[in-house]
Amino acid sequence: MKVTSKVKSKDLLRYGDILKVNTFETARGVYTIRLIKYEDNIFFHKMKDGNLVEIKNLSKGENKDNGK
Repeated sequence: MKVTSKVKSKDLLRYGDILKVNTFETARGVYTIRLIKYEDNIFFHKMKDGNLVEIKNLSKGENKDNGK
């Protein structure tokens, strides 16, 4: 599990405003991607087969590659 922010998944899902949800299936499993607004930030929330994989705070500019 890769969590790059200190916010908890359960808090995002319970108290955040889900802006977008995309669920899809691949040979590796079922993925759910969410964009969630929580405490004036936008979070990327990724799950695979119901298990948390990754949370990123997109508002903080983490892992920006400047368009490269």
